Amino acid sequence: MPRCPSCKLQADPISYEGVRIYHCGGCGGHWMSPERLDVILERREIVMPEPVRDAMWNLAERHNSVGQLWCFSCGTEMTKETFRYWNEIHIDRCGKCDGLWLDRGELELCQIFWEYARDNPDQWQNEDAVARRAELEALLKARRDEVRAGIGTKDAPGLLAFFAGALFSRP
Repeated sequence: MPRCPSCKLQADPISYEGVRIYHCGGCGGHWMSPERLDVILERREIVMPEPVRDAMWNLAERHNSVGQLWCFSCGTEMTKETFRYWNEIHIDRCGKCDGLWLDRGELELCQIFWEYARDNPDQWQNEDAVARRAELEALLKARRDEVRAGIGTKDAPGLLAFFAGALFSRP
C-alpha cells in the first residue's frame, strides 16, 4: 500500500463525495490526481456553514506541511504551489506524475474558495481576472507538457519558481 508523503503511514483509499482518493489516518492529508480534485470541486453535496469554514481555515493553517515531501506515486520531490488563483492555499504537486498532496483541511479549504468563486462571479469574472486566469492556465499547461516530455527539466526551476517568475514579470 502507498505511504503518506507527510507522516509516512499507510494511506488508505476512501470515497470522498463519490470520488476515490487516498486518505492518511495519521495526519489527515489527502492524495489525488488533479482530475479527481476537479470532480470534487464541481460537486456540491453540502453547503458549509460559516463556523465550519472558519474551523477548516484554522485547521489547514495549523497542518500545512513545511518540510520537503516526496511523491506518493513515483517518489519524485514535490513542489509547493498555490491552489488555482488563491495565494492563501498551498498544495504540494509532483512535477513528474502531476499527483497532488493536500494537508489536513486543505481539501475542504479548496472547496470553500471554489464555491465562493462560483457563488460570487461578479467578484471573480471581471476582464482582468479572466485574462490573467487564462494566461496562468496556458503557462501551467506548457510547463506540465515540458515536464512530461523531459524538456527543460535539468537545472530548471520547479513549478512554483516558474509561476512566481511568470507572476512577477508581468508588465
